[in-house]
Parts: sequence; C-alpha cells; structure tokens
Amino acid sequence: MSEIIIIIKGSLDKAVPIISIAKNFNANNHNVRILCGCISPMLKENFRNTGISITSLNINENDGKNPFSQKIRSWVSFRIGVKRFLKTAEYEYLYIATGDTAIDLKGIYDKSKYILHLRELYDSSPLYMKLLEKIARRAYKVVVPELNRAYLYYHFLKLDTVPSIIVNRPFDHPRTRKMDIDFLDPEIQTKIKTKKNIIYQGPIARERDLTKLVEASLEWNSNEYNLILLGKDYGMLDVYRKINPNILHIPFVSPPLHLNITSWAYIGVIAYDLKSLNTIYCAPNKVWEFSGFGIPVLGSCNPGLFSSIGYFNAGKLVDFYNCDKIINGIDFIINNYDIMRKNAVKMYDNAELNINELLNNS
Repeated sequence: MSEIIIIIKGSLDKAVPIISIAKNFNANNHNVRILCGCISPMLKENFRNTGISITSLNINENDGKNPFSQKIRSWVSFRIGVKRFLKTAEYEYLYIATGDTAIDLKGIYDKSKYILHLRELYDSSPLYMKLLEKIARRAYKVVVPELNRAYLYYHFLKLDTVPSIIVNRPFDHPRTRKMDIDFLDPEIQTKIKTKKNIIYQGPIARERDLTKLVEASLEWNSNEYNLILLGKDYGMLDVYRKINPNILHIPFVSPPLHLNITSWAYIGVIAYDLKSLNTIYCAPNKVWEFSGFGIPVLGSCNPGLFSSIGYFNAGKLVDFYNCDKIINGIDFIINNYDIMRKNAVKMYDNAELNINELLNNS
C-alpha cells in the first residue's frame, strides 16, 4: 500500500477524471488523501464512506471581484495552503492533478516523487508549455487521457518516455438508465420523462459552437424530442434560445449527480472545434459517461473521437458547422440505434484503468 496525496487547484467538482483516479487508487488498497481548492457539500458527502480523506482550502476563484486580482490571490492562497499542509504530511507519492496546479506549486514538490496529470494539451499557450517542460521531465510519471496527446507531449516537452494513458472513464459509473431526477424542477422532470432527450453536456460557450445543432433541432418533432443543454452558460444560451425557444437548460450539476440526468439521454452530443491540438485530439469524460449507459453519441469530426466513438461505431461523427449533416447524423443513429447502443457498451467495457502501472517502474 502506498501513501498518495492528490493535489488539485480549484474545484474538485469540475475534475471528474481526478475523482475517478482517487477512487481507483483507493480501491487498489492505497491510502489516498485529496487536497483541493474547494469542494461542494454534495461531492464531499459522496466521498464520505470511501475512506478517502479530503482537505479543502476553501478558495473560491470566482467570487465576483476583479477577475485578475482574484486569480492572483487564489494562486498565492493555494500555494501557501499546500506548503503548510505538506510540512506535516507523510506520503510516498504526490499526484499533481492539473497543469495549473503544477505551475502554481512550482518549487514546492521538486524533491518529492510526483506524478503529473495533464488533462489538457496547452499547445495554444507557449508560456504554459515552457513552464511545464522541466516539471514534466522531473516527474516520476506523466499521465494524459488520450494516445495522440501522449506522443504530442512526448515531443513538445522533450520527455524521456511517452506519458502513461489513463482514459477519462468514470471509476464507479452507475450503468442504470432513467435514474432519479427529483432534484430538478417538476416541469423539467416531466419534459425529460415524456420525450426522447438529445443531451449536450459541457460549457455553453462560443468555443463549443452549437448553433447548427440548435438550428437542426427545429427539424425534429418537438412532441417527441428534447434538446437539453446541461452545463454553465457563458453567454450563448440566449443566442440559442432565439433560434429555438424550446431548448431545455439545466445549469451545472455537481458530480456524480449529473449522471442521473445523463441516464435519461437517448443520444449524447459531443462537439469541439478544430482550432487547437487540444480540441482536435479531445479526450472528454463525456464519451465514457454516455457509453457507460449505452447511449450513442453524435460527435464532431475530431481525430480524438475517431479512436473512441468512431472506432467502435458507437455513434456518428459529423461536421458540426453543417445543419443538414447534423440532421442526417441524428437520422443515422436513430436508424441504427440498437447496434450503436450495444457498441457503446462494448467500448466502455473495453477500456482499462491500469492505475497500478503508475506506481511501478515500467
């Protein structure tokens, strides 16, 4: 058994893959502690009987004050809090859960045996890549969620070995359809339970352009289908509602409760642009959240999705800037639904989470 401290700057609620990593280590008889910037009471309760210790520094990075000054304060506060925590902590491994975390704490963990988990590919931020280079080269292991990202980071960061790949599959997916959604507004519950739901999960932002999807939704039978946007609105919801006022919006729901809503999806939606290598080789945890329920996916034509949804024929990948192709993609999934549902389950079951490989010398 190893003593592992997982450190993540910001909200643990928004780091579903790290929640899975922690639970996976714990299930493999490692002693796991999590030190995070903040955590919701709901998620903390979810961890209550796992044996995983959680310490929150209660740092809110979005308190409505000046964004730049608040960001600086949160970085300084987090750094001070982690340094104080580690002074008295005993551990064998530090698990640095994000690039942000690694950069903020630079110099604090240098003499420790640390694993660096890079959930994003920072190709659009040369400064980040430069700051991460030495950190990654000194790491005991580097972890990424997708094969192409592993080799890109191997090249960009001049690593000695290719990073380990741990896909973003949930560790304890419920796998049960049509779960309890009584925490939602009764009117929304009724709409979800009486129609087939096409669900997008993620930020409702300009970078995830859903304009053509919303236009396509006008062609669906509104008595039969809902288009549901599940996630925080960053200014695009009103734009989409001007196109289709019947869109259902559900704000961000802390994990794992969000999966209760996902379980009602008929088709899942995953859309990324092609403006960076990070999005081209996307590695969304939504792939695994949908497939664990056997839900086919309508996705954008990104190589990162070719190796999952495309490879297993667990959905249809289309041009998300073309309304007709989105409509045809939905029709294709409907007409091949049963085989795609089975393929989605097969894809989920085929994924391996070889967590113990991170703690050996291979």
